[in-house]
Amino acid sequence: MEIVCSQCQAKFRIPDEKIPENQTVVLTCPKCRNRIPIERHRRRPPAMEPMPVQPESSARSSEAETETEAYDAADRPFDFIAPGAKTAMICLSDMEARSMVSAELMALGFYPVMPQDCEEALKRMRFHVFNLVIVDERFDCNRQEQHPILSHIESLAMDIRRTMFVVLLTDRFRTMDDMAAFHRSVNLIINDRNLQEFTKIYKRAVADHEAFYSVFFECLAKLGKHV
Repeated sequence: MEIVCSQCQAKFRIPDEKIPENQTVVLTCPKCRNRIPIERHRRRPPAMEPMPVQPESSARSSEAETETEAYDAADRPFDFIAPGAKTAMICLSDMEARSMVSAELMALGFYPVMPQDCEEALKRMRFHVFNLVIVDERFDCNRQEQHPILSHIESLAMDIRRTMFVVLLTDRFRTMDDMAAFHRSVNLIINDRNLQEFTKIYKRAVADHEAFYSVFFECLAKLGKHV
């Protein structure tokens, strides 16, 4: 199936089997981040016809061409997500912590992904705007002041950055230290010692965040803009 973005006219291909039949799914344009609704109706199977025999070289050429044009699922964190679904990226090195945070996020209704290193994380962020990003400042990086993932998030356009909630996990600052969060350009800081209370801390921080920006969000809604 060929998809055309209604906003920037970018074109990309997705195999039909990636789209569920008789359902509407929403994809994010990798170029301009526009949300594209897609619906695939069930089709009647075509009548069986004899297939012409192709020379082996021609068949291989066709297969190579199809592979080149096909949607590369490895480059994107989700094949499709339901409208309104929340996505999260967990950049933690500790396996136990990753499993715990992932389970709690799924309980909160998130679809989490867990990249193995900064390169994979940055690649995933090229094709998807995550609602929540959790980064351990020691994740795949010895430089605490200029973490590659945080630097990338800081460089995003404000209308995109505002849709993301960024959590920094550290052993250097206290949990919910607003001044430290401001200096690190994140929404929330959680100290290692308080990670077991992640859900409680996250819910409180999100509530404070939404209350703080409520007037701003209402103004955008009146202007017909989405946040």
